[in-house]
Amino acid sequence: MPKGVYVHKPLTEECKKKLRIANRGNKLCGIANFKGEDALYRAKHFRVEVSLGKESVCNICNRTDQKQYEWANSDHSYDKNSEYRRLCASCHRRIDKGWKFVDGKWFKKCNGCGIFMEVCLDNFYARKSGAFVSICKKCSIKLTSNNK
Repeated sequence: MPKGVYVHKPLTEECKKKLRIANRGNKLCGIANFKGEDALYRAKHFRVEVSLGKESVCNICNRTDQKQYEWANSDHSYDKNSEYRRLCASCHRRIDKGWKFVDGKWFKKCNGCGIFMEVCLDNFYARKSGAFVSICKKCSIKLTSNNK
C-alpha cells in the first residue's frame, strides 16, 4: 500500500447518528480544523462573521462609507450567545478604550480625576495628530502648576 494512504472502516449507523446529534446547529462543523471554544483568535472571528453575516453600516455612527466594519461585543468573549454590534473600525477602537457614545456625543473618562466628560476641545487638549490626550484640561493645568 502506498505511503500516506489510509483505509478505514465505514461509519456505522449508530456512529453517524451520534455525529449528527453532536453537530446539530453547528454551521461550521464541516470546516477542517474547527475546534469549537478552543479555536484560535482568527477562527473565532470567522465563526462570528459566518453566523451573523457582513453588514456595511456602523451601529453607532450609522456611517456606510467606511472601508472596514467589525463585529464587536462588550465583554470581549466569543460566545455564541453574546450580543454583537456591527461597528466601523474607529468606533470599535473608541469603545475598546472605554469611551461611551451618548445622544450623538462621545464621552471618555479622564485618567486624572476619573470623571466622564464629553470629548471636545473644551474638555481635552488635542495632539497634532488629532487624538485627544488622556487627562482633562483641569487636571493638565493642575499637573503643570504642581511641577513648577
